Amino acid sequence: LQAAVPGLTVSDVIRDPVFHYPVSEHQSSGSRTIALNLCNRDGANTLNDEFNVFADDLARILAALHQEKPISLIGVPTDPRDALFIRYVASLVPSIPFSLQAVTSPSAYIDAVRRSDLLLGMRMHGIILGARVAGLPVAGFLYSKKVEELVHASGASQDFFSFGPLAVDAAVARFRQLLDQSAMPTFAAQTQDSLRLRMFLTPLVS
Repeated sequence: LQAAVPGLTVSDVIRDPVFHYPVSEHQSSGSRTIALNLCNRDGANTLNDEFNVFADDLARILAALHQEKPISLIGVPTDPRDALFIRYVASLVPSIPFSLQAVTSPSAYIDAVRRSDLLLGMRMHGIILGARVAGLPVAGFLYSKKVEELVHASGASQDFFSFGPLAVDAAVARFRQLLDQSAMPTFAAQTQDSLRLRMFLTPLVS
């Protein structure tokens, strides 16, 4: 910004505003509900081969969890274009109950995910907002460099899987732990007020 606008000065830095949402309390549904915050980076209506493989692997993970003990799914898209991809993934596991939540604001997103038992996220702001729910296990998939850097900075890498062909058995085991063992560490606990996230500071322009 300073290079692009002559005379512009940056007086201070603040965290990405998404960090400033108040911490909410987790209110478990008690029904093993998984919230899906997924995205198709290549467009709303088409999937390339990489995303088709990812969708198939994720469906296998969800089916395995459901077979062990029933789960339900809610879609929580933070971009309207993501709803089709979330619906597509859910369609691959028709035996699992699914609903798509209307997410009209960050507060509505937080209200939806805090009633789930596990958030599987891909979008950076969806993951961060999920981390504002104290006690909610947050895990997911590293589809972009910025999300990968966020997760590694938080120290929560064990809860996230690299995008591409997924390690299905490892993901099932980890997500099962996060669903069933409330004492497991969560992404939320590791990110709230973490100074290791300084790389995500944004400029406050005067």
